[in-house]
This record gives sequence, structure tokens and C-alpha cells, in this order.
Amino acid sequence: MSRRFVARRAAPALCTAALLLAQVYLGTPMGCRSGDGSVQGDETVEAQIRARWSLWSFDAQDVLRDAAGAPLSVEDPAAETGWDLAFSQWVVATNSGDSASADSISRGGLLAVEGTTESWASLEDFDARCSDFVASGSTTNRASFGCSSNTPTVDDGYISDVLDDPDGAGPFPERSHNSSLSFWFDYQISGHGVTPFGHVYVLETNDGHCVKLQITDYYDETGESGFLSFSWDWLPD
Repeated sequence: MSRRFVARRAAPALCTAALLLAQVYLGTPMGCRSGDGSVQGDETVEAQIRARWSLWSFDAQDVLRDAAGAPLSVEDPAAETGWDLAFSQWVVATNSGDSASADSISRGGLLAVEGTTESWASLEDFDARCSDFVASGSTTNRASFGCSSNTPTVDDGYISDVLDDPDGAGPFPERSHNSSLSFWFDYQISGHGVTPFGHVYVLETNDGHCVKLQITDYYDETGESGFLSFSWDWLPD
């Protein structure tokens, strides 16, 4: 399979200057402030085996590892502690709901800004606080970014993991995963290529802090699939 390279592209500004000024004077949340242009990390996690999960910790800024230092590969993420994201091929789980481990207080993840394969949302420019986001609930999947309430998101609030078919198409077996992060890519049946939409997500970590995240690739440098790449940064509480 040939590698599909997707260049990051600047997205349009999320708010107009007039709206920003209105927020300042009216005291409404500043979920649409421009970020500082920085990203904490650009990571790649190998997750090629459908029946296994690789586990990522934002606190450690690494995958969980065994006593010999090799990356853990587990059948059930909920049996392990100290992780924030679990990857199995293209499926993503958060340490919440049906995937939650005993030590986690995470409420899951949410879609914050929609991108497209041709025009990614700007992770660098996205700026909000953890406290801007509400508790777990169902999503209405609004197609616009709201700047004038305590839910400056496309999803209404954090979505926790559920046991379900992650592609919604039937053949794939049910798995515990985060439905808000299910459709991070466009799949081309002809050629079976995966191209990220460049959405920006907000995730609550296992200890209750939160990060912004953008999934950027599914292939390694040779074009091999099952290598999830993502960029991320911490958001203030």
C-alpha cells in the first residue's frame, strides 16, 4: 500500500475579532482564543494487531512498557492502569466508560473542531480551558464551532467509551472504544487508503487533566498501516 502523505494546512480563524471583543466585555468563555502556536508532541504508536491494544500515557509521554522495556500489547486496556489512549489498528479508546481502568476519573473525549481532508483544523490555534467543557453526554454533532457558551465544541460534552461496532458497518466485532474518535479519517474503498480529516479533539486524561489532540497519519515511513500518529498539547485546567 502506498503511503498517503497529508500536509497540515492552516484552517480559517475560528472567531472574528468582533466576537472576541464581545466575549471580553460580556464575560463569556474564551474557548475560541488563538493558541500560542505550540504543540507539545508529535507521536507515533504501533497498533497493527486487531485483537491487541497499545496504551499511551500523556503524563509519561510514552506508551506503557513491560518490565523488559518493550511496549505493552494487551487484550483488555481496562485491566491496566496509568494510560490515557488505547490504539488497536484505527480504533481509539479513552480511559473512560466501558474502557475505564480502576484508577481513572476520565470522562472520555469530544470532537472540538471539525476539519476536512483538504483543510485541517489548526491544533496550534485551538485554545481553551478544561473547565470550558461539560460532563459526559450525547452528541448532536453540530457542524459549527460555538464560541458563546460553556460548550465551545461540536460535541456537547465529553463522550465516554461504549461497547459497540467501531465502524458502524456490521462486519467489525463490537469493541469498547470512544465513539467521538471513531471517524477521524476518510476511507477510500478504491485502494483502501486512510486520510485523516484533521479534526481537533479534547480528551480528559485518567487523572482529570485534559489535552487537545489531532490524529495525523495511519502509516509509517514505508507505507505500512497500523501506525497511529498524532500531535497534542496540554490545556490549562
